[in-house]
Amino acid sequence: MSPIPDIPPVPWKERSTSRHASASETKGARSITGGRRQPASGAFRHRRGDILTPTKLIEDKIKVKPGARSFTMSADVLEKTAAEALATPPGLVPEWRVTIAGKTYRLKREDDSVHADNTLAEYFSRFGPLPEE
Repeated sequence: MSPIPDIPPVPWKERSTSRHASASETKGARSITGGRRQPASGAFRHRRGDILTPTKLIEDKIKVKPGARSFTMSADVLEKTAAEALATPPGLVPEWRVTIAGKTYRLKREDDSVHADNTLAEYFSRFGPLPEE
């Protein structure tokens, strides 16, 4: 029987998904006013979400596989994040930040979007339009 040939090492060092995820969380936290990364998110029951702001709990997901064009997120993940956000005092708004194929998307529940739209409409009806520059 012939010996198994040695497999040459790859000439580059592959980065792990966790490093990409950590970098994405940091970038996301820095892009949001008052945002900060949740250390050890997901490792402990009391460390919910990946990014926290005074009003939002954001779950960050990233797909790093080259050529990836799709991403699957189950209703269980959406419901879990929403329940965690609402259970965190003072009742944070859940959001999801998804990065795929080099583009980042922010997702939120329709109820939260409608509430934000209604709040803006009420503000403008009370105070008028923003002044022009």
